[in-house]
Amino acid sequence: MQKELDAIYAGDPAGFTKGRDELAKSLKKKGEAELAAEVKKLKRPTKAASIINALSLGHAKAVGRVLDAGDELRRIQENLDKANAGERLRAASAEQREAIDAALEIAAAELDATGATLDRIMETLQATASNEGVADAVRTGRVEREGQAAGLGEALVATGGGSRPKKSRAKPTQKKAAESKAATERKRRDAERAVAKAEEKRDAATKDEAEALQRLREVEKELRAAKATHDAAEKTLERASRAAAKAKAALEGLDD
Repeated sequence: MQKELDAIYAGDPAGFTKGRDELAKSLKKKGEAELAAEVKKLKRPTKAASIINALSLGHAKAVGRVLDAGDELRRIQENLDKANAGERLRAASAEQREAIDAALEIAAAELDATGATLDRIMETLQATASNEGVADAVRTGRVEREGQAAGLGEALVATGGGSRPKKSRAKPTQKKAAESKAATERKRRDAERAVAKAEEKRDAATKDEAEALQRLREVEKELRAAKATHDAAEKTLERASRAAAKAKAALEGLDD
């Protein structure tokens, strides 16, 4: 049954209701009335959610990289008192950004995601680092709303879906908390990107300053050499002038 659910969740949202109802009808005919009722309750994913599901189920390696990066971020954030935590956090954040960018490229190139849809996909993938429920939903291809798992009931999980994590529908307060966490996560990501850019500018400025200093030293060396040459030429001129004056005086003495 999980294969049927995979196809429904990763397919076109417009065909979700039909696929869901057909699966529920089939289950009911097989005597699985409780399971059929749970399937019937499933809600159609948003466009962004369906693309995330398609990414997870069709591009597991790319999504796995995003989830692994999120797992590493969570571990580091839980141990910020450890040595090199800041450096490791920056590295893990950079890896997550690269992983999400790669997943977004697939979504745009192969799944026709554009504009605001891509933004929602990005926000949900970012949320996997701070919300394990969202991470599980993305991992299993069961995202119902951006940043929210599908509401799968107990009966659905108990029958052949043991590998699927059990989810309950989020209460309004839980949803607000998740949205708040996602917003905080976005702000943290923005701050980290700003820090990274500032550090890049600082490193570039440091390099420019070092190159300028080196050039200044070279110019100063050239200037010293030029001054020495000038001083030597000046002394030579002085000696030549004295010799010329002496020769002129001698010449004038002969005329007398």
